[in-house]
Amino acid sequence: MWKRKIFRPFALSLLALVVLVLATQGPSVAPGAVRDLVSVRWLRLGQELLPASPRVCQKRASDPLADALLGAALWLEPENAQTWLLEGRRAWLAGRCSEAREAWRQALSLNPDHPVAWLSYVLSGRRDMRPAAPLAEGIARYAVSWGDRTKAAERWEEAVEWYDLAFFLAPDVKAAGRLESAYLQLERKGEAIARWEELAAHLPPSDPGHWWALGRAAELSEYWGRAALFYGEGARRSDAPYDYRMRQGAALEQLKDWAGAEAAYR
Repeated sequence: MWKRKIFRPFALSLLALVVLVLATQGPSVAPGAVRDLVSVRWLRLGQELLPASPRVCQKRASDPLADALLGAALWLEPENAQTWLLEGRRAWLAGRCSEAREAWRQALSLNPDHPVAWLSYVLSGRRDMRPAAPLAEGIARYAVSWGDRTKAAERWEEAVEWYDLAFFLAPDVKAAGRLESAYLQLERKGEAIARWEELAAHLPPSDPGHWWALGRAAELSEYWGRAALFYGEGARRSDAPYDYRMRQGAALEQLKDWAGAEAAYR
């Protein structure tokens, strides 16, 4: 009974607010106005999902008014991706992780090119979807920027998370190299090797990066002969073979093949 007494004036106030928005803004503008009110509530509380603790789903905040407003926004316009993005953020901050992911998935079904929905989704759990290439590359650059910041602060575990996201979205030699540097700081060489092998499997043999990835995996494993062979093949296929030849020469030096190393350095 006491819950009903408390909820009734609150519900009436919310209904009055929605009616006011409808009356002043019109039915086509009202959903956006309600979404703006929700966003203002979150900003006032300082509760932003990203980039702080992006993969930690636990109850951090609640705002009954924002919750009610968001429910009104979903009722007014259930086919709006931005509304579902906010619903995912609300669920995530309340510690309802699976609900948040479903809301972000719904946002992406309505707008497959929504960068914030993609970023929220891929950071929130299992990466079973990825955006199209141009958007993936843009989100990867964002992830790299945060990886670089956390690396500069020597927060290596966080750097691995951000660089791992960049590698997932846009796997290439630079992405794998960033991961390697962070993994080695954490003394996780085996994972660095695995990422180079993953990249080699992803790139075709016609791509010089395929051979660089095989060379790095072999070099980190101290298989010097294989490393020299792979770098040599990469140099043969690359328009800019200098780095390949330098790594090939270094591997040959480990084998005490001085003549071969000298030839590679030329």
